[in-house]
Amino acid sequence: MLTVGLIITFLLGLSIVNALARDLSLFEKFGLSFIIGIFVTTVAMLVLDLIGIPLTASAIIATQLMITAIAGFSFFRNFNKSIERIKSRDYKLPKFNMIWMVFIAFTIYIEYMNFAKCMYFPTFDRDSLAGFETMGYITAMEHTYKNLSIFDGDYIPAINGAGSYITYAPMVQLSYAYVYLLGAQTSKIIPALMFMFFLISFYGVTRRMAGDTLAAIATFFVSITPEMTAFSSMSITNVIHAVYASLGIMYIAVWWSKKNIYDLITGALLLGANMWTRTDGIVFIGAAFVIVLVNLIKTKQMKPLFWFLGLTVAPALFWVIFQKATGIFAESITITTPYYDKVKMMKIIYYVMDLFTNTQFYGWTFVAFVIAFIANIWFIIKRGDNLAVLAMMVMAYVAYMIMLYQIDYKWDTIENVLMYSAKRFMFCFAPIVWYYCSTNRVFVTAFEKVDSFLSIKLQKETK
Repeated sequence: MLTVGLIITFLLGLSIVNALARDLSLFEKFGLSFIIGIFVTTVAMLVLDLIGIPLTASAIIATQLMITAIAGFSFFRNFNKSIERIKSRDYKLPKFNMIWMVFIAFTIYIEYMNFAKCMYFPTFDRDSLAGFETMGYITAMEHTYKNLSIFDGDYIPAINGAGSYITYAPMVQLSYAYVYLLGAQTSKIIPALMFMFFLISFYGVTRRMAGDTLAAIATFFVSITPEMTAFSSMSITNVIHAVYASLGIMYIAVWWSKKNIYDLITGALLLGANMWTRTDGIVFIGAAFVIVLVNLIKTKQMKPLFWFLGLTVAPALFWVIFQKATGIFAESITITTPYYDKVKMMKIIYYVMDLFTNTQFYGWTFVAFVIAFIANIWFIIKRGDNLAVLAMMVMAYVAYMIMLYQIDYKWDTIENVLMYSAKRFMFCFAPIVWYYCSTNRVFVTAFEKVDSFLSIKLQKETK
């Protein structure tokens, strides 16, 4: 039953990707299928729960199949045109060379070890056991999310206190509930599959902008980002959030360069999922919104703005409505009025800069960023090369720092939050940085020559 459910989830995501973004490459469609499929599944679960339908395996699968059929209707409605469209596409295979093969082989091996580690060890991290894992398991047992027994203040008096897990966005909890409903012995298949499909998606979108060799190198470095890879085998939210946030920003950047509406739709859908996973993901939606707004001012085209707002705002709005309708709430931790606290501000800046320079957490990610930025300054000034992704990174992190400043740390010390929670939020930036480095004009031009040299050499050797 579990295998069947996961396959259906994959097909659900594939049908949605094919309906909304049919021009993506095969790598991208394959990689995004499970990532988007599980997101849509969890949204559907909350809809069922809100209207009073018990969360059972049969109800969820029936809903998945119905959505898959609706999404697939656009394909089968014009079957002949769809087939012709597929035939006309230039589905390029990777350019095989020794560099590409080495980095892909290492990435596959690292992913294999990470997948095995993820499935071997049970959930053990405190945040998951206190929140996400437990909430998912109980949801599967009680067939509801809105009326969970642990949401009862008489049962757990602190459930509505500041920093409570009750108000966390529901993506991770419901995905765990989904596999438990299908008979899984552990929820770890979700983080395991998410990271695997993420690497495929990252390679696919980067390959389109940087070529095969650079995409393979960038994917390898993403896979060995120390702290991110370590957390990818845990049941916590941060890496899953990073998957949606980073891919969403990358697709908005691709749209800015290529002006293909399918890229904007994909990016907006992923950014909506980012907010469905963690509410602090609003900083990425805000950064991307600025880019979409600039495009509106330049082109006077409203269509991209409507797509973006519809797909990014809808999940967050539904979660707010669900909370209001079901009485899910917690004491606010946000300071809503502006104020000045120099000590707090300097403390945030100090810890943030310390994170940027910490190679133990992020490897050479931010060192590579500095090198790539310096190397590309001329192209940034003269041509605005990669300016969209650079601007979104800067805006998102500045917004996150402001968010950290506006929080009232009632449940923990600011030092602990900055050292432990903030370092995990940085996972979102690691893939974006490697995408930025690999699509840097200087590096792309250099590796085009490398690819050309290797291709010529291989041709000579085969004669």
